[in-house]
Amino acid sequence: MGDLPEFFQDVLAGMNPGDISQVLRESAGFRIVKLVEREEERPYQFEEIRTELRNLYNNEKMESTYADYIDGLRDKFSVELR
Repeated sequence: MGDLPEFFQDVLAGMNPGDISQVLRESAGFRIVKLVEREEERPYQFEEIRTELRNLYNNEKMESTYADYIDGLRDKFSVELR
């Protein structure tokens, strides 16, 4: 919980597994929080985050490829930003 924003820490502090919070108003809208379970804080195991890491890598690679493509187009064609 130490890495969660203070807003969530405050909400979760008094909850037990299975509890559902009241409707919480935020600047961006509303939230309802359900605490599924509590676990002791520990580092992630690689197997737990393998898919997330792969997706992150692929997204960064795609963004880099797209940026290179756009730069190539700018070199090839005259671009004027107004």
